[in-house]
Amino acid sequence: MPANGPVLHITPWYPTVDDPMHAIWIRRQVEEMGDGAQAHVLLITYASGGFGRTVTEEEGVTRMALHFPFGSWRIREWLYGLAIRQFLRRHRGYTHVNFFIAYPSCVHWHLFKRWLPARVSITEHWSAYHFHFHSRRPLARVKKIFSRQVPVLAVSDALLNDIQQFSGCTFPAAVVYNVVDTAVFHPTEVQPVPLSFFMVSYWKSPKEPLEIMRAVLSLHREGVAVRLRIAGYGPQWDDIQALSASDDARACITLLGPLNAADIAAEMNAADGFIHPTGYETFSVVVAEALCCGCPVLSNRKGALPERIHQGNGCLRGGGETYRDLLLRYLNGPKFNRTEIARQAAQLYSKAAVSAQFRRALDTIFAKP
Repeated sequence: MPANGPVLHITPWYPTVDDPMHAIWIRRQVEEMGDGAQAHVLLITYASGGFGRTVTEEEGVTRMALHFPFGSWRIREWLYGLAIRQFLRRHRGYTHVNFFIAYPSCVHWHLFKRWLPARVSITEHWSAYHFHFHSRRPLARVKKIFSRQVPVLAVSDALLNDIQQFSGCTFPAAVVYNVVDTAVFHPTEVQPVPLSFFMVSYWKSPKEPLEIMRAVLSLHREGVAVRLRIAGYGPQWDDIQALSASDDARACITLLGPLNAADIAAEMNAADGFIHPTGYETFSVVVAEALCCGCPVLSNRKGALPERIHQGNGCLRGGGETYRDLLLRYLNGPKFNRTEIARQAAQLYSKAAVSAQFRRALDTIFAKP
């Protein structure tokens, strides 16, 4: 990010006092994008009920909650555009405006484009493009966002391809990874427990925790002394608890619930392998965190996961393989060099590595012809 003036980041997702881990990866990217420049975050959220807006200020962040009694996305789009216009008109002097998550902020571009500086970019994380926003409508107004030739920084090649396929547009683009806090996620002297696996997530679709649990139960009943420890929370947690309630399940599956970052790192270091059962990922911070701990990863060949996982640091489920097959292939395969896994991952996902990646990407995108 250019260091010759203040930078404004506009986003609908950001950590809050009530939920300090919400979209923590965006805060980490903001910190690494600074490169010496003063950065400010404009967080715009939507709140149902009443009319108007609530604005609170803290160091480096303006939090703006838009209140409206109806849940229409069309109305949200207008409200976001008007809020951005009001802010930009009152706060001049930014040399770069970066939009984290293009929708809905960038739909009504015409409302605020005259107050934008010459340097504008979009940094994208969202999997919605892969699923066409779970809508059968054409969504022409959303696709139009990417016809304006605004540079897009995405966290993976898979996500860039999804955006291009969704929009039918080409635009200046680069890949910039999410940041892993390697002060927390790094190898320790703890020896991993053989046949012990760990997984953690905010458990919701397209995650597939029950399939992994059934695979572990199947192996346990066949006499394989495999163990699974599960952390996290989310809409699927009740189903996870229900499946783990039997005597067989309690003998091989342990539920941990929500954990802090240090405890997650400790589990990754103690595990023989980290399992991430999912139907799609645009990046997967938790996979990168496991790799930075040196823990091999088992997952699906979906989305950006093949960009993270290869034969030197884990196993991807092949076509026709079940999760049980994947576990057996991992258990019967060669051992991994955990020190080398961690070293290579830190070279990709550490704060210093991502900061340098940002600088290279933006130097290329905004290079004078």
